[in-house]
Amino acid sequence: MMQSQEDMVLLSNVTRILELAVPLMEHPSEMFLAQLEEDMMKLILKHGMMVIVCIVLLIGMIANLCYYLLNDMYIMCR
Repeated sequence: MMQSQEDMVLLSNVTRILELAVPLMEHPSEMFLAQLEEDMMKLILKHGMMVIVCIVLLIGMIANLCYYLLNDMYIMCR
């Protein structure tokens, strides 16, 4: 299914909102962060370059909050 330009912009905006909002959460659960990271990795594999940039920024922010995810991402990318 092709994604319209409007869908891509919406996805980018939602990702940007998450990038700004998640660091403001007090003590987000590791399960929540792991699920968010997993969902973002799936979106990277599915969507175009415009969305990838936003998602990579969000994953970087998540990794700063939860160091063990860095190791998981490294293993997945090898």
